Amino acid sequence: MTTPITAPLRRYQRAIALAGIVVGLCAGCTGGGTVVGAAEPLGALSRPNVIIVVADDLGFNDVGYNGSEVATPRLDAWIDDALRFSRFYSNVVCSPTRAGLMTGRWPIRFGMMRNTVEPGETFGLPSDEETIAEAFARGGYRQRALIGKWHLGDQRQAYLPNNNGFTSFFGHLTGGLGYFIHEREGVNDLHRDFEPVLGTNGQYLTHMLADEAVAYLESRGADRDPFLLYLAPFNPHRPNETLPEYIDANSGITDSTRRTHAGMVTAFDHLFGRVLDTLEARGLSDNTIVVFMSDNGGDIEYAGANANAPLRGEKATVFEGGMRVPAAIRWPAGGLRGGTVVDARVGYIDVMPTVMAAAGVPLGDRTLDGVNLLPVLRGQAPSPTRDWFAYIGARNGLESLSVTHDGWKLIRRGRALSDPDAEEGVQYLLFRIDDDPSEANDLAVANPDVVAALRERLATFRALEPEDGVRRRPIDPNWTPFPNWTPPA
Repeated sequence: MTTPITAPLRRYQRAIALAGIVVGLCAGCTGGGTVVGAAEPLGALSRPNVIIVVADDLGFNDVGYNGSEVATPRLDAWIDDALRFSRFYSNVVCSPTRAGLMTGRWPIRFGMMRNTVEPGETFGLPSDEETIAEAFARGGYRQRALIGKWHLGDQRQAYLPNNNGFTSFFGHLTGGLGYFIHEREGVNDLHRDFEPVLGTNGQYLTHMLADEAVAYLESRGADRDPFLLYLAPFNPHRPNETLPEYIDANSGITDSTRRTHAGMVTAFDHLFGRVLDTLEARGLSDNTIVVFMSDNGGDIEYAGANANAPLRGEKATVFEGGMRVPAAIRWPAGGLRGGTVVDARVGYIDVMPTVMAAAGVPLGDRTLDGVNLLPVLRGQAPSPTRDWFAYIGARNGLESLSVTHDGWKLIRRGRALSDPDAEEGVQYLLFRIDDDPSEANDLAVANPDVVAALRERLATFRALEPEDGVRRRPIDPNWTPFPNWTPPA
């Protein structure tokens, strides 16, 4: 578990089968490759609580345990008894990662891998996709909460969290608002379920979300039904706004922008610590799965040039710095603890099948692209040998794609693959990514056959997006937000 595994796929299938896992694979194991987990036989173990904590724009070098100068004492202490992922991948911007996290599927399958849902855009998470909250409802979990950021559609009631499996919601629907003025485009965007929350301006958003999480956990207990909590604070996403005590905790950082950003990370760390303390106080810590991750890499304009060091690139790029993020999991009752570093290449689409299996939630009728990681994390199976993809598109027809396969990583930047002039002006970059995680040595010119083969894998993945699934449309120039950012029923 501490070194990358490159065993043949059939060996992986045998090991997974021996661990009691159902396996299905597409031809070639490219974009639609599917490895999903059956429900975990729980035996005498009671069903676990599940908390998924997603930081926003937290870079690889934004956490102390990765050698950063940023103060994250609670996270650093917790990670010493968790399983830390050294190669955990999100997508490169927010909405696609959250869509994949919510569904266990490549979000390109339903048109949500292109970019973020921006104000005035009318698309959102399709209602025919089963979310993790809906799956847990089907599996008997009666308490399913979202606290924090949604960002998967805000212009129709059908897109809202309470209509996608969550029994309670406190937070914001859009991708950004002020930490002290809780507005987007000058309109309030703070909600409890379907109702706006007003009169909170001046309160620090991160503390409000921490208070809400603590109150939710205090309403639970060891004698209560198990729960699913998706906790998605906005930190450390811009705007760079935080409290003096968090900036002071990072006084050794000389660059003022980096220091303020670090203060926002420390505020996140404080929130995380309050959640851990409440779990301990309520007797919930041992049988609660806590997953920690970031939705994409750091934005260096606001986070500082070294936010993703030593990785190349940043948020919204398909370089490692845009998508390789801090992440870990801890579940003492399930044997997931001990401070081990997990080198397997895993990511956001794997979270749903993993926690479903741990919670005894049966698979639905959807093909999942993610992997149940429990056998890998327990040392019962090797790492999955599969292609890993990243993608971001723009309205001007340009896009960036990457595929990691058999130690190689190919990046393609230029016109869409479906464009008749797709290869005009296109740029290919090729790296031996396990040996060159900083992507410093481009090997594309020296390996044209590898480039050609991996380009075909990109084309297969890119073709997963259905024509009617491309939901990005021009924004109505006369668009204005709904009052209190609340769409009508």
